[in-house]
Amino acid sequence: MRRYERYKDTKIEWLGQIPKHWEIKKLRYLFNFNTGLSVTKAEFIEDGINCINYGDIHARYSFKLDLTNAILPKIDATFIFEKPTCLLSKNDLVFFDTSEDLDGVGNCVVISNLNGLQLLSGSHTIAAKPKQLLDSVFIRYSLMSKIIKSTIENKVTGIKVFSITQSILNSISVTFPPLYEQQQIADYLDQQTAKIDVLVQKQNKLIETLQEKKKSLINHVVTKGLNPDVPMKDSGIEWLGQIPKHWEMKKLKYLAIVRDVKQPYINDYDYIGLENIESWTGRYLPSKEEQHIEGIANLCFSGDVLFGKLRPYLAKCIIANKQSLCSTEILVLEPFQMINQLIQYYMLSENFINDVNGSTYGTKMPRASWEYLRNLKLPLQSLTEQQQIASYLDQQTAKINELINKSKSMVELLKEHKQSLINHVVTGKIKVFKDFV
Repeated sequence: MRRYERYKDTKIEWLGQIPKHWEIKKLRYLFNFNTGLSVTKAEFIEDGINCINYGDIHARYSFKLDLTNAILPKIDATFIFEKPTCLLSKNDLVFFDTSEDLDGVGNCVVISNLNGLQLLSGSHTIAAKPKQLLDSVFIRYSLMSKIIKSTIENKVTGIKVFSITQSILNSISVTFPPLYEQQQIADYLDQQTAKIDVLVQKQNKLIETLQEKKKSLINHVVTKGLNPDVPMKDSGIEWLGQIPKHWEMKKLKYLAIVRDVKQPYINDYDYIGLENIESWTGRYLPSKEEQHIEGIANLCFSGDVLFGKLRPYLAKCIIANKQSLCSTEILVLEPFQMINQLIQYYMLSENFINDVNGSTYGTKMPRASWEYLRNLKLPLQSLTEQQQIASYLDQQTAKINELINKSKSMVELLKEHKQSLINHVVTGKIKVFKDFV
Protein backbone atom coordinates (compact mmCIF):
# COMPACT_ATOMS: atom_id res chain seq x y z
CA MET A 1 0.00 0.00 0.00
CA ARG A 2 1.24 3.48 -0.87
CA ARG A 3 1.54 6.35 1.59
CA TYR A 4 1.20 10.11 1.20
CA GLU A 5 4.35 12.07 0.47
CA ARG A 6 4.25 14.36 3.51
CA TYR A 7 2.74 14.00 6.98
CA LYS A 8 2.30 16.25 10.00
CA ASP A 9 2.05 15.49 13.69
CA THR A 10 -1.44 16.00 15.09
CA LYS A 11 -0.21 15.99 18.70
CA ILE A 12 -3.18 13.68 19.35
CA GLU A 13 -1.89 10.48 20.91
CA TRP A 14 -4.46 8.11 19.40
CA LEU A 15 -4.14 9.63 15.91
CA GLY A 16 -0.44 10.31 15.44
CA GLN A 17 0.48 11.67 12.01
CA ILE A 18 -1.91 12.52 9.18
CA PRO A 19 -1.28 13.73 5.61
CA LYS A 20 -0.02 17.32 5.69
CA HIS A 21 -2.89 18.73 3.61
CA TRP A 22 -5.60 17.11 5.80
CA GLU A 23 -7.39 18.86 8.64
CA ILE A 24 -8.88 17.71 11.93
CA LYS A 25 -12.37 19.01 12.67
CA LYS A 26 -14.86 18.52 15.44
CA LEU A 27 -18.28 17.36 14.30
CA ARG A 28 -19.80 20.58 15.70
CA TYR A 29 -18.16 22.47 12.82
CA LEU A 30 -19.37 19.98 10.22
CA PHE A 31 -22.98 19.26 11.27
CA ASN A 32 -26.04 20.74 12.90
CA PHE A 33 -27.52 18.19 15.29
CA ASN A 34 -31.24 17.92 16.11
CA THR A 35 -33.22 15.41 18.16
CA GLY A 36 -35.76 13.32 16.31
CA LEU A 37 -39.53 13.27 16.76
CA SER A 38 -41.10 11.62 19.79
CA VAL A 39 -43.42 9.25 17.95
CA THR A 40 -44.95 6.01 19.17
CA LYS A 41 -46.20 2.93 17.32
CA ALA A 42 -49.75 4.12 17.98
CA GLU A 43 -49.06 7.07 15.66
CA PHE A 44 -47.94 4.92 12.71
CA ILE A 45 -50.39 5.00 9.78
CA GLU A 46 -50.76 3.18 6.48
CA ASP A 47 -50.24 6.16 4.17
CA GLY A 48 -48.05 9.04 5.24
CA ILE A 49 -44.45 10.24 5.42
CA ASN A 50 -41.61 7.78 5.99
CA CYS A 51 -40.10 7.93 9.47
CA ILE A 52 -36.83 6.30 10.53
CA ASN A 53 -36.62 5.30 14.19
CA TYR A 54 -34.07 3.77 16.55
CA GLY A 55 -35.16 0.21 15.77
CA ASP A 56 -34.84 0.68 12.00
CA ILE A 57 -31.20 1.77 12.30
CA HIS A 58 -30.41 -0.87 14.92
CA ALA A 59 -31.91 -3.83 13.07
CA ARG A 60 -32.05 -3.11 9.34
CA TYR A 61 -30.32 -0.01 8.01
CA SER A 62 -26.99 0.22 9.78
CA PHE A 63 -24.94 2.03 7.11
CA LYS A 64 -26.85 3.51 4.16
CA LEU A 65 -30.56 4.10 3.62
CA ASP A 66 -32.00 4.07 0.10
CA LEU A 67 -35.75 4.72 0.10
CA THR A 68 -36.11 2.94 -3.26
CA ASN A 69 -36.61 -0.40 -1.52
CA ALA A 70 -36.72 0.53 2.17
CA ILE A 71 -39.69 -0.44 4.32
CA LEU A 72 -40.26 2.13 7.06
CA PRO A 73 -43.17 3.10 9.30
CA LYS A 74 -45.22 6.10 8.17
CA ILE A 75 -46.60 9.03 10.14
CA ASP A 76 -48.94 11.95 9.45
CA ALA A 77 -47.57 14.83 7.33
CA THR A 78 -48.41 17.35 10.06
CA PHE A 79 -45.30 16.21 11.95
CA ILE A 80 -43.24 18.21 9.42
CA PHE A 81 -44.73 21.44 10.78
CA GLU A 82 -44.31 20.30 14.37
CA LYS A 83 -40.55 19.95 13.98
CA PRO A 84 -39.17 20.98 10.54
CA THR A 85 -35.57 20.16 11.59
CA CYS A 86 -36.52 16.47 11.52
CA LEU A 87 -37.09 16.55 7.75
CA LEU A 88 -34.09 14.75 6.27
CA SER A 89 -32.09 15.36 3.10
CA LYS A 90 -29.67 13.30 1.08
CA ASN A 91 -26.24 13.09 2.75
CA ASP A 92 -27.69 13.61 6.26
CA LEU A 93 -26.67 11.23 9.04
CA VAL A 94 -29.12 9.76 11.53
CA PHE A 95 -27.78 8.42 14.85
CA PHE A 96 -29.70 6.36 17.39
CA ASP A 97 -29.25 7.86 20.82
CA THR A 98 -29.32 4.69 22.95
CA SER A 99 -27.78 1.25 22.71
CA GLU A 100 -27.92 -1.86 24.88
CA ASP A 101 -24.24 -2.55 24.18
CA LEU A 102 -21.17 -0.36 23.84
CA ASP A 103 -20.47 -1.65 20.34
CA GLY A 104 -23.66 -0.02 19.07
CA VAL A 105 -22.95 3.39 20.57
CA GLY A 106 -22.47 6.07 17.92
CA ASN A 107 -23.87 3.96 15.09
CA CYS A 108 -25.66 5.91 12.40
CA VAL A 109 -27.06 5.63 8.89
CA VAL A 110 -26.30 7.78 5.83
CA ILE A 111 -29.33 8.97 3.86
CA SER A 112 -28.06 7.97 0.41
CA ASN A 113 -31.21 8.19 -1.74
CA LEU A 114 -34.63 9.64 -0.91
CA ASN A 115 -36.10 8.49 -4.23
CA GLY A 116 -38.20 11.67 -4.42
CA LEU A 117 -39.87 10.92 -1.07
CA GLN A 118 -39.91 12.73 2.25
CA LEU A 119 -38.28 11.24 5.36
CA LEU A 120 -38.39 12.28 9.01
CA SER A 121 -36.08 11.32 11.87
CA GLY A 122 -38.14 9.61 14.55
CA SER A 123 -37.94 8.33 18.11
CA HIS A 124 -34.59 7.98 19.86
CA THR A 125 -32.66 9.47 16.94
CA ILE A 126 -30.36 12.44 16.40
CA ALA A 127 -30.27 13.94 12.90
CA ALA A 128 -26.99 15.43 11.64
CA LYS A 129 -27.23 17.90 8.76
CA PRO A 130 -23.99 18.97 7.03
CA LYS A 131 -23.01 22.63 7.40
CA GLN A 132 -20.64 22.46 4.44
CA LEU A 133 -19.80 20.33 1.45
CA LEU A 134 -18.61 16.93 2.67
CA ASP A 135 -19.06 13.24 1.97
CA SER A 136 -21.16 11.76 4.77
CA VAL A 137 -20.16 8.23 3.77
CA PHE A 138 -16.55 9.17 4.54
CA ILE A 139 -17.65 10.55 7.93
CA ARG A 140 -19.61 7.35 8.57
CA TYR A 141 -16.48 5.28 7.94
CA SER A 142 -14.49 7.58 10.20
CA LEU A 143 -16.98 6.97 13.00
CA MET A 144 -16.51 3.22 12.46
CA SER A 145 -12.76 3.44 13.05
CA LYS A 146 -11.63 1.82 16.25
CA ILE A 147 -9.96 4.92 17.66
CA ILE A 148 -13.06 7.10 17.28
CA LYS A 149 -15.41 4.38 18.53
CA SER A 150 -13.21 4.05 21.63
CA THR A 151 -13.40 7.83 22.15
CA ILE A 152 -17.20 7.73 21.93
CA GLU A 153 -17.43 4.70 24.25
CA ASN A 154 -15.40 6.58 26.89
CA LYS A 155 -17.77 9.55 26.76
CA VAL A 156 -21.19 7.86 26.85
CA THR A 157 -23.22 7.37 30.01
CA GLY A 158 -25.18 4.39 31.30
CA ILE A 159 -24.70 0.89 32.71
CA LYS A 160 -27.10 -1.49 30.95
CA VAL A 161 -28.32 1.05 28.38
CA PHE A 162 -25.79 3.50 26.95
CA SER A 163 -26.84 6.97 25.81
CA ILE A 164 -25.12 9.33 23.41
CA THR A 165 -25.97 13.04 23.37
CA GLN A 166 -25.60 15.92 20.94
CA SER A 167 -22.94 17.30 23.27
CA ILE A 168 -20.87 14.13 22.91
CA LEU A 169 -21.29 14.08 19.12
CA ASN A 170 -20.31 17.75 18.87
CA SER A 171 -17.07 17.01 20.73
CA ILE A 172 -15.89 14.17 18.47
CA SER A 173 -12.93 14.97 16.18
CA VAL A 174 -12.46 13.39 12.76
CA THR A 175 -9.89 13.70 10.00
CA PHE A 176 -11.07 15.92 7.17
CA PRO A 177 -9.37 15.56 3.76
CA PRO A 178 -10.35 17.63 0.73
CA LEU A 179 -13.79 16.70 -0.65
CA TYR A 180 -12.47 14.82 -3.70
CA GLU A 181 -10.35 12.62 -1.42
CA GLN A 182 -13.28 12.00 0.92
CA GLN A 183 -15.24 10.74 -2.08
CA GLN A 184 -12.36 8.56 -3.32
CA ILE A 185 -11.90 7.05 0.14
CA ALA A 186 -15.63 6.43 0.56
CA ASP A 187 -15.84 4.72 -2.86
CA TYR A 188 -12.74 2.64 -2.17
CA LEU A 189 -13.99 1.50 1.24
CA ASP A 190 -17.44 0.73 -0.21
CA GLN A 191 -15.78 -1.64 -2.69
CA GLN A 192 -13.31 -3.26 -0.33
CA THR A 193 -15.66 -3.69 2.64
CA ALA A 194 -18.34 -5.13 0.31
CA LYS A 195 -15.87 -7.85 -0.73
CA ILE A 196 -15.10 -8.62 2.92
CA ASP A 197 -18.81 -8.64 3.80
CA VAL A 198 -19.47 -11.24 1.08
CA LEU A 199 -16.80 -13.51 2.59
CA VAL A 200 -18.27 -13.01 6.06
CA GLN A 201 -21.75 -13.89 4.76
CA LYS A 202 -20.41 -17.10 3.21
CA GLN A 203 -18.79 -18.14 6.48
CA ASN A 204 -21.94 -17.29 8.43
CA LYS A 205 -24.00 -19.35 5.98
CA LEU A 206 -21.61 -22.26 6.49
CA ILE A 207 -21.96 -21.87 10.28
CA GLU A 208 -25.77 -21.97 9.95
CA THR A 209 -25.57 -25.11 7.79
CA LEU A 210 -23.28 -26.85 10.28
CA GLN A 211 -25.50 -25.88 13.21
CA GLU A 212 -28.54 -27.29 11.41
CA LYS A 213 -26.59 -30.46 10.66
CA LYS A 214 -25.76 -30.81 14.36
CA LYS A 215 -29.39 -30.28 15.39
CA SER A 216 -30.54 -32.87 12.83
CA LEU A 217 -27.92 -35.36 14.06
CA ILE A 218 -28.99 -34.98 17.71
CA ASN A 219 -32.70 -35.22 16.83
CA HIS A 220 -32.11 -38.40 14.83
CA VAL A 221 -29.83 -40.22 17.27
CA VAL A 222 -31.85 -39.53 20.44
CA THR A 223 -35.02 -40.79 18.76
CA LYS A 224 -33.74 -43.60 16.49
CA GLY A 225 -30.58 -44.83 18.21
CA LEU A 226 -27.38 -46.01 16.53
CA ASN A 227 -28.54 -49.24 14.88
CA PRO A 228 -30.44 -48.52 11.63
CA ASP A 229 -31.63 -52.17 11.39
CA VAL A 230 -33.28 -52.41 14.81
CA PRO A 231 -37.07 -53.10 14.83
CA MET A 232 -39.13 -49.95 15.51
CA LYS A 233 -42.41 -49.12 17.26
CA ASP A 234 -44.65 -46.07 17.53
CA SER A 235 -43.67 -43.97 20.53
CA GLY A 236 -47.12 -42.44 20.86
CA ILE A 237 -45.46 -39.00 20.95
CA GLU A 238 -45.76 -36.89 17.80
CA TRP A 239 -42.30 -35.30 17.93
CA LEU A 240 -40.58 -38.60 18.71
CA GLY A 241 -42.31 -40.65 16.02
CA GLN A 242 -41.02 -44.21 15.82
CA ILE A 243 -38.39 -45.41 18.29
CA PRO A 244 -36.46 -48.69 18.67
CA LYS A 245 -38.82 -51.45 19.84
CA HIS A 246 -36.76 -52.32 22.93
CA TRP A 247 -36.79 -48.75 24.30
CA GLU A 248 -39.22 -47.78 27.05
CA MET A 249 -41.12 -44.53 27.42
CA LYS A 250 -40.74 -42.78 30.76
CA LYS A 251 -41.87 -39.42 32.09
CA LEU A 252 -39.02 -37.04 32.88
CA LYS A 253 -39.98 -37.05 36.56
CA TYR A 254 -38.94 -40.75 36.68
CA LEU A 255 -35.58 -40.00 35.07
CA ALA A 256 -34.50 -37.00 37.14
CA ILE A 257 -35.64 -35.07 40.18
CA VAL A 258 -35.69 -31.33 40.70
CA ARG A 259 -33.07 -30.05 43.09
CA ASP A 260 -34.98 -27.12 44.56
CA VAL A 261 -32.46 -25.77 47.04
CA LYS A 262 -32.45 -22.00 47.30
CA GLN A 263 -30.14 -19.77 49.31
CA PRO A 264 -28.88 -16.18 49.35
CA TYR A 265 -25.99 -15.60 46.96
CA ILE A 266 -22.53 -15.72 48.55
CA ASN A 267 -19.17 -15.04 46.92
CA ASP A 268 -17.78 -18.43 47.95
CA TYR A 269 -19.56 -20.05 44.99
CA ASP A 270 -19.26 -19.59 41.24
CA TYR A 271 -22.47 -18.27 39.72
CA ILE A 272 -24.15 -19.51 36.53
CA GLY A 273 -26.64 -17.12 34.93
CA LEU A 274 -28.58 -17.63 31.70
CA GLU A 275 -26.04 -15.35 30.03
CA ASN A 276 -23.37 -17.93 30.89
CA ILE A 277 -25.02 -20.67 28.82
CA GLU A 278 -24.66 -20.62 25.05
CA SER A 279 -27.81 -21.41 23.07
CA TRP A 280 -28.04 -24.86 21.49
CA THR A 281 -24.47 -25.90 22.33
CA GLY A 282 -24.45 -26.79 26.04
CA ARG A 283 -21.31 -24.67 26.35
CA TYR A 284 -20.44 -22.54 29.38
CA LEU A 285 -19.64 -18.88 28.64
CA PRO A 286 -17.45 -17.19 31.26
CA SER A 287 -18.59 -13.72 32.31
CA LYS A 288 -16.65 -10.93 30.59
CA GLU A 289 -17.12 -8.58 33.52
CA GLU A 290 -17.26 -8.98 37.26
CA GLN A 291 -20.69 -10.24 38.28
CA HIS A 292 -22.75 -8.36 40.86
CA ILE A 293 -25.31 -10.86 42.11
CA GLU A 294 -27.95 -10.09 44.71
CA GLY A 295 -30.83 -12.05 46.18
CA ILE A 296 -31.71 -15.74 46.09
CA ALA A 297 -30.03 -18.35 43.88
CA ASN A 298 -30.42 -22.08 43.19
CA LEU A 299 -27.80 -24.48 44.50
CA CYS A 300 -26.48 -27.08 42.06
CA PHE A 301 -23.89 -29.85 42.26
CA SER A 302 -21.42 -31.39 39.83
CA GLY A 303 -23.29 -33.53 37.29
CA ASP A 304 -26.63 -31.72 37.63
CA VAL A 305 -28.39 -30.77 34.40
CA LEU A 306 -29.27 -27.06 34.25
CA PHE A 307 -32.10 -26.03 31.90
CA GLY A 308 -33.09 -22.41 31.25
CA LYS A 309 -36.81 -21.96 32.02
CA LEU A 310 -36.97 -18.36 30.76
CA ARG A 311 -37.46 -18.18 26.98
CA PRO A 312 -36.90 -21.92 26.49
CA TYR A 313 -36.71 -21.42 22.70
CA LEU A 314 -33.12 -20.24 23.35
CA ALA A 315 -32.26 -23.88 24.23
CA LYS A 316 -29.94 -23.18 27.15
CA CYS A 317 -28.89 -26.40 28.83
CA ILE A 318 -25.59 -27.23 30.53
CA ILE A 319 -24.11 -29.82 32.88
CA ALA A 320 -22.67 -28.35 36.08
CA ASN A 321 -19.01 -29.30 36.58
CA LYS A 322 -18.85 -28.37 40.26
CA GLN A 323 -20.96 -27.17 43.16
CA SER A 324 -22.22 -23.71 42.22
CA LEU A 325 -25.06 -21.27 42.53
CA CYS A 326 -27.25 -20.51 39.53
CA SER A 327 -30.10 -18.25 38.52
CA THR A 328 -33.58 -19.08 39.80
CA GLU A 329 -34.58 -18.93 36.10
CA ILE A 330 -32.66 -22.19 35.71
CA LEU A 331 -34.21 -25.58 36.46
CA VAL A 332 -31.75 -27.83 38.31
CA LEU A 333 -32.20 -31.56 37.59
CA GLU A 334 -30.47 -34.43 39.39
CA PRO A 335 -30.51 -37.46 37.04
CA PHE A 336 -31.01 -40.94 38.49
CA GLN A 337 -32.28 -43.31 35.74
CA MET A 338 -30.76 -41.60 32.71
CA ILE A 339 -27.20 -40.30 32.46
CA ASN A 340 -26.84 -36.54 32.49
CA GLN A 341 -25.23 -36.32 29.03
CA LEU A 342 -28.25 -37.99 27.40
CA ILE A 343 -30.77 -35.85 29.29
CA GLN A 344 -28.85 -32.82 28.05
CA TYR A 345 -28.95 -34.07 24.46
CA TYR A 346 -32.71 -34.59 24.70
CA MET A 347 -33.12 -31.10 26.10
CA LEU A 348 -31.02 -29.68 23.26
CA SER A 349 -32.97 -31.53 20.56
CA GLU A 350 -35.03 -29.18 18.41
CA ASN A 351 -38.24 -31.21 18.73
CA PHE A 352 -38.01 -31.21 22.55
CA ILE A 353 -37.46 -27.43 22.60
CA ASN A 354 -40.40 -26.85 20.24
CA ASP A 355 -42.65 -28.94 22.47
CA VAL A 356 -41.58 -27.12 25.64
CA ASN A 357 -41.83 -23.72 23.96
CA GLY A 358 -45.45 -24.43 23.08
CA SER A 359 -46.26 -24.89 26.77
CA THR A 360 -44.89 -21.61 28.14
CA TYR A 361 -46.81 -19.07 30.18
CA GLY A 362 -46.24 -15.30 30.06
CA THR A 363 -46.22 -13.18 26.91
CA LYS A 364 -43.22 -10.86 27.24
CA MET A 365 -41.20 -13.23 29.44
CA PRO A 366 -42.31 -16.76 28.45
CA ARG A 367 -41.31 -19.47 30.94
CA ALA A 368 -41.45 -23.23 31.00
CA SER A 369 -42.79 -24.91 34.12
CA TRP A 370 -41.63 -28.09 35.83
CA GLU A 371 -45.31 -29.08 36.08
CA TYR A 372 -45.29 -29.49 32.28
CA LEU A 373 -41.73 -30.74 31.87
CA ARG A 374 -42.06 -33.45 34.51
CA ASN A 375 -44.77 -35.20 32.50
CA LEU A 376 -42.93 -35.15 29.16
CA LYS A 377 -42.17 -38.68 28.04
CA LEU A 378 -38.67 -39.57 26.86
CA PRO A 379 -37.26 -42.86 25.54
CA LEU A 380 -35.28 -44.83 28.13
CA GLN A 381 -32.50 -47.19 27.05
CA SER A 382 -30.25 -49.51 29.00
CA LEU A 383 -27.36 -47.83 30.77
CA THR A 384 -24.90 -49.31 28.26
CA GLU A 385 -26.87 -47.97 25.28
CA GLN A 386 -27.26 -44.56 26.92
CA GLN A 387 -23.49 -44.35 27.28
CA GLN A 388 -22.96 -45.47 23.67
CA ILE A 389 -25.39 -42.84 22.33
CA ALA A 390 -23.89 -40.07 24.48
CA SER A 391 -20.35 -41.06 23.49
CA TYR A 392 -21.24 -41.14 19.78
CA LEU A 393 -22.91 -37.72 19.96
CA ASP A 394 -19.97 -36.31 21.92
CA GLN A 395 -17.59 -37.43 19.16
CA GLN A 396 -19.72 -36.35 16.20
CA THR A 397 -20.79 -32.99 17.62
CA ALA A 398 -17.15 -32.28 18.57
CA LYS A 399 -16.19 -32.68 14.90
CA ILE A 400 -18.97 -30.34 13.78
CA ASN A 401 -18.11 -27.85 16.55
CA GLU A 402 -14.50 -27.80 15.34
CA LEU A 403 -15.66 -26.82 11.85
CA ILE A 404 -18.01 -24.19 13.31
CA ASN A 405 -15.21 -22.74 15.43
CA LYS A 406 -12.91 -22.55 12.39
CA SER A 407 -15.55 -20.62 10.49
CA LYS A 408 -16.17 -18.33 13.49
CA SER A 409 -12.42 -17.66 13.71
CA MET A 410 -12.38 -16.81 10.01
CA VAL A 411 -15.28 -14.38 10.53
CA GLU A 412 -13.38 -12.67 13.34
CA LEU A 413 -10.24 -12.41 11.19
CA LEU A 414 -12.24 -10.90 8.33
CA LYS A 415 -13.89 -8.40 10.69
CA GLU A 416 -10.49 -7.45 12.13
CA HIS A 417 -9.13 -6.98 8.59
CA LYS A 418 -12.11 -4.76 7.72
CA GLN A 419 -11.62 -2.70 10.87
CA SER A 420 -7.90 -2.35 10.25
CA LEU A 421 -8.48 -1.29 6.64
CA ILE A 422 -10.97 1.40 7.70
CA ASN A 423 -8.64 2.63 10.47
CA HIS A 424 -5.66 2.99 8.13
CA VAL A 425 -7.54 4.61 5.25
CA VAL A 426 -9.56 7.23 7.17
CA THR A 427 -6.48 8.34 9.12
CA GLY A 428 -4.33 8.66 6.00
CA LYS A 429 -1.92 5.83 6.81
CA ILE A 430 -2.81 4.33 3.42
CA LYS A 431 -3.20 6.50 0.32
CA VAL A 432 -6.18 5.77 -1.90
CA PHE A 433 -5.79 6.62 -5.60
CA LYS A 434 -8.61 7.21 -8.03
CA ASP A 435 -7.54 4.23 -10.12
CA PHE A 436 -7.88 1.99 -7.03
CA VAL A 437 -11.63 2.57 -7.04
